[in-house]
Amino acid sequence: MPSQYLILKRMKVSHANANPAWWIVGPPAMSAYAGLVGSIEYNASKMSGDKVSSIAFAVVHHDIDLKGEIFGGKFSPNQFRGANLIDNTDYSSGSSGPTLAMQPTASCHLTASLIIKFEEDVGISKKAVEQLIQASKLRLAGGRINSVSVHIAKSLEEALSHFKTGFTVTDRKDLVEDYLASPKPHNEKTKTPEVDDVDVLDATLYYLHPSRQESLPWLSASTLGFARISETQQRLGSRDDHPHAFVEPVVGLIQYKPVREEGLSFWKWSHPHPNVSVLTN
Repeated sequence: MPSQYLILKRMKVSHANANPAWWIVGPPAMSAYAGLVGSIEYNASKMSGDKVSSIAFAVVHHDIDLKGEIFGGKFSPNQFRGANLIDNTDYSSGSSGPTLAMQPTASCHLTASLIIKFEEDVGISKKAVEQLIQASKLRLAGGRINSVSVHIAKSLEEALSHFKTGFTVTDRKDLVEDYLASPKPHNEKTKTPEVDDVDVLDATLYYLHPSRQESLPWLSASTLGFARISETQQRLGSRDDHPHAFVEPVVGLIQYKPVREEGLSFWKWSHPHPNVSVLTN
């Protein structure tokens, strides 16, 4: 079926979350972009009265400014103090006054583009999306969208023509799969593997090692989905009374490639296991 493409071109976003997972500092997670897509679908459906559902989305990265300092080769994110007092344990240790403790986080300003693929007959409105942005109802990783150019393209070629520069975000699960399938070093005396229980985290850290940056540039770890670790049920305080479950992030490898060479790389949700939802392309 023919498709159309909603383009949020060069979104300038301030104070977005730069913690894709608690142990990663970097650009907003791919799951955060998926959250923005879901917010557009939800709000557009409410405004039109008809269900608005997308097929897939692509991301073009333009620029990022991680908020922090680099000293001695180490990046230290800017920290922010809590806005509200919960109890006395929120006070900074040793403080003589009402100084709230800092919140461990990392943030960034960035410029990125989001391209959302819809079926041709889906009633997505450029004006409606612009109104949502002006009303501050759309955010990326908690960051405010300060400016953006909204377009509708009738073909993939037309959508791609908007991007002469930037880096498309691609899935590199192939690298992880190759690493897990490759023979591991063996101990010559015992004839057993030197490393037991090699998993996806080992593969991710292997490829992110600085020694491999020249042969595999612009690799990064990102949250690509979630694994449910509790039963889905009604819980007190859940948003809009939706069923709620606790989850852990599913982290994978991504790579930034020049859009003029790679084109647009589209992501969509998959469910490899009943309790796992992960983005792939």
